[in-house]
Amino acid sequence: MAPCPLVHPLTVLGQHHVSPAPAPPAGQPWSLPLTFFDLVFWDFPPVQRLFFYDRADLGHDCAGLPPPGASSAQEERVSPEVAYTDGDSVRLTVAVSGDDFEDLACDHPRDTARLRPLLPPLPTHGNGSSLLSQDVLAIQKAVVDPTPPLFDRNVVRDGAGLREAFIRDHQDLAAAGDRRLDGWDLRRRPGVIVFATFRFTDELLRRLGRHVESETSARCSPYALACGAAWAGIVRARGGGDDTGGDAQFGFVTGCKPRTSPPIPSNYFGNCLGLCRVEAERSRLTAANAAAAIWSVIEGLSTEQGRALRNAREWVRGAREYAAARAVTVAGSPKLGVYAAAHFGAPWGRPRKVEIVSVERTGALALAESGRDGEGGIEVGLALPRGEMDVFRAFYRDLPLRLDPAAYRCREGKS
Repeated sequence: MAPCPLVHPLTVLGQHHVSPAPAPPAGQPWSLPLTFFDLVFWDFPPVQRLFFYDRADLGHDCAGLPPPGASSAQEERVSPEVAYTDGDSVRLTVAVSGDDFEDLACDHPRDTARLRPLLPPLPTHGNGSSLLSQDVLAIQKAVVDPTPPLFDRNVVRDGAGLREAFIRDHQDLAAAGDRRLDGWDLRRRPGVIVFATFRFTDELLRRLGRHVESETSARCSPYALACGAAWAGIVRARGGGDDTGGDAQFGFVTGCKPRTSPPIPSNYFGNCLGLCRVEAERSRLTAANAAAAIWSVIEGLSTEQGRALRNAREWVRGAREYAAARAVTVAGSPKLGVYAAAHFGAPWGRPRKVEIVSVERTGALALAESGRDGEGGIEVGLALPRGEMDVFRAFYRDLPLRLDPAAYRCREGKS
């Protein structure tokens, strides 16, 4: 049995509440109704990031904190919204941990129990689900976008009545006690869960792209290549048990602003993400055909008008099917630029490391741009049981050799 990790408690030095200054201008809405895009993720686990900075004191650099607001929806009213009340604030906690910064900010596997104390507790509402997290990505973008944000919810056309349909879906699922989203939660599985980061450099992605094209004729994007390789590696790491036979499933989100009719303005403040699903035969899944399958769906979004929203009515219930099948999904995106210093103000500089720790609860790939060492590309963070992580690390280590069949056969012959 693996030894329990040494979890270092936090010593809280102080708590501060940061409010907007000045107060919101007259005419700006103090509440925003949630659209059907928001309601897809209504009861998903919150996206929680950790930013590791090489600074001795961050206490005076609080500019860029997300604006405060509370999400609310009483069961008897069909009007979920994000509301701001005068005096609302974002809580900033200053604390000290005795853990090793250098070790926590590295790529090698670390026990997730060491990272959890660094996450601030989130308030819960209603059935106990944290409801404030789903707008975090949009908030981060709005903070740095020079174009003033557009709050008008009327730009999200909903002729199909998806908002009301999604609310009914959530109510029905809650009444039935549906807990299928828990199928993603690795904390419910026995054993130690570890988190590690894998870098798909520009050079590795170029080699992988040539390999995929030679195997499948598909000319994939770097996103499809990195996701495909990671998906294939996770399926291999899971091995037997409930993952044998049938199809492996992969889910990702796509931006829908330019894909609606009429298009939603680029400076719209809010979620505009649609769900996409990919299936492939589990027993034959390789990095090449996994990437090609993902790229086929991405290409279809560009060539077929309206495809992104074609199956939108099934998104809420379909997410439960994803979870029950333990589909591999994606959190984050290389396009967000989380390593760019401008995101949270120049005084903070570039973060040493960014982690989406919440993938422990969703089993998703934590994607970000990779350029910390000048090699570019995409980095993929994973939370897996320790045994599965060992298998995935071996898969990743051997991936460059697999792109050179002669070298790989030579190595296999020596082993």
